[in-house]
Amino acid sequence: TYTGVNKAFVDFIGKKTEEIIGRNDTDFFNSYLANTFNSSDQEIIQTGKKTNFAEWMKDSMGNDVFFDTTKTPLLNAEGEISGVVGISRDNTHLKKTEFVLKENQNKLQLIYDHANEGIFILQDEKIVFLNQKLCEIIGYEHEDLINSNFLDYVHNDDKSYVSEFSEKKLQGLNTGKSLVFRIISAQKKIIYVKINSKSLQWEGNKSILALLDEITEQYLLEKELKEVNDRNRMSQKAAKIDAWEWDIVSDKIRCSDISYSIFGITDKVKHFDSREFFRFIFPDDKKKILLGFKE
Repeated sequence: TYTGVNKAFVDFIGKKTEEIIGRNDTDFFNSYLANTFNSSDQEIIQTGKKTNFAEWMKDSMGNDVFFDTTKTPLLNAEGEISGVVGISRDNTHLKKTEFVLKENQNKLQLIYDHANEGIFILQDEKIVFLNQKLCEIIGYEHEDLINSNFLDYVHNDDKSYVSEFSEKKLQGLNTGKSLVFRIISAQKKIIYVKINSKSLQWEGNKSILALLDEITEQYLLEKELKEVNDRNRMSQKAAKIDAWEWDIVSDKIRCSDISYSIFGITDKVKHFDSREFFRFIFPDDKKKILLGFKE
């Protein structure tokens, strides 16, 4: 039975003080809330311990309101428990804000998880945030990766290289945009990856935001192509064969070392343009060479 209420409670119930005093919870709340309040009151009276709980309710205008309530024993002059004092705080705005933030966080996580790159944040070399794509690339579950040391997944020969890069990035030093290194997957496979990263503040601490792409197939293909080109250059050099490449779009011509020897050029340059290059060709043969390219 209510024996005293303040103005805020009167406003919430939408009744006059004299219409509340002497009545109980079943007169103002639905059966679920009334039973919940009554049970907590009885427990406080029996144990003498305060209790805290939070509930959505409807005010006198039918609006949904979220109350955080603390109830403590009410003592009489003899120090005996004679009732319960309840203090409720209207946290509706806070609760709705939390809901919006949580909803936005879930949407953001959904975007992260559907990204084509593995996205993660490092603090002290530990993974404090990651998306699902990183799990797929490395082959571990989210719970295995979160709060683990990222260097644990890096190939032993690349650990110092990656660690040094991370430290320079945190210090704001120039490291370049991307880093290529090897990772050992959960299946013990070597994976070549490239990350683009930047330093940032995450929850008040210096951190690194990284976007990771797997480039194993691309890396091995480029490596094989480079080895083939290196072998070709060595073969041409050994056989004293002149080789040159002409990019018609940019008009850049790159020559082999033999070309410089044949042309008698002592100062090597990165590339020529066609005007510079064709001055080394016998005039009667220039037309023949150009026709050969057109064919």
